[in-house]
Amino acid sequence: MVCGGLPAVFLLFVQRFVLIHGSTLIREDTPGSEMSVMEFGYDPHSIKGPGYWNMKWPSCGFSRQSPIDINTTYVTYGRPYEIRYNQENQDLPGNLINNGHTTAFYFEEKARYLYGVPGSPKDKFLLNELHFHFGNDRIHGSEHSINGQFFPIEVHMVHYNSKYRQPRIASMMPDGIIAVSVFLRIRKGPPNHVDTFIKTNIPRVKDPKGKPVKADLNPSLLLPFKRDFYTYRGSVSVPPCKNNIRWIIMKETRDISFLAYRAFLTLKTKEGEIISKYGNFRPIQDSSCNRLVEANFMY
Repeated sequence: MVCGGLPAVFLLFVQRFVLIHGSTLIREDTPGSEMSVMEFGYDPHSIKGPGYWNMKWPSCGFSRQSPIDINTTYVTYGRPYEIRYNQENQDLPGNLINNGHTTAFYFEEKARYLYGVPGSPKDKFLLNELHFHFGNDRIHGSEHSINGQFFPIEVHMVHYNSKYRQPRIASMMPDGIIAVSVFLRIRKGPPNHVDTFIKTNIPRVKDPKGKPVKADLNPSLLLPFKRDFYTYRGSVSVPPCKNNIRWIIMKETRDISFLAYRAFLTLKTKEGEIISKYGNFRPIQDSSCNRLVEANFMY
């Protein structure tokens, strides 16, 4: 992809003949149903793969797409940003599903607000869902990278601006969606809350045709203890790749065990293949467009 995106004439042609589907970042369907599985994939050799997404969803070929590699040399440091939640260390009920591309957890109670979001400091963003990106090895599974370094798993915690009242409406607004990203490493140590949640519940949603699994999750325990982060304006990393997401990438990582990591390797697509065969991470997108990446800490 080049910085300028696709020619306007070509985009208009495609838009006339292609139905643009909703993003899996915001739930627009019934968990576990056939409609939960969008017609895209990650096989680099398939016409459904990331290299061909822009043929069906033109915005996937636009500039300023996500994910990106964060080159810390060019980050603007020391920005006065501080995010906080109205609720901390509290289990929240929800439904875990396999949508054919990943496993996602949708919170039943929209009661956890994120404050202090860069660019929208006075707005309240409701935590709607979280999902996982992973690969077929212990090295590359994350979508974003730091100075070229990838991580085994990346968690996206997706929030929508409460002033728009509904996730669907917020997903169409330039200040509607915030995604908080956390990298997970695989390390030895005693089981933690995240470990327990993964090992207990992920194996129960191996098949996307199965029913949602009810569970409780404390999202605070997915976040690092120190809330230093990078932030930039980008896109949804799945079709239709809308350019209206504020990304908050946590600097510090969290750990899970190898046994917990292995649970992700059992998840299947709607075709019955193992999701991790090709992984479910979009390749790094072009970031040569003078993209502003900021950090709320000093270099």
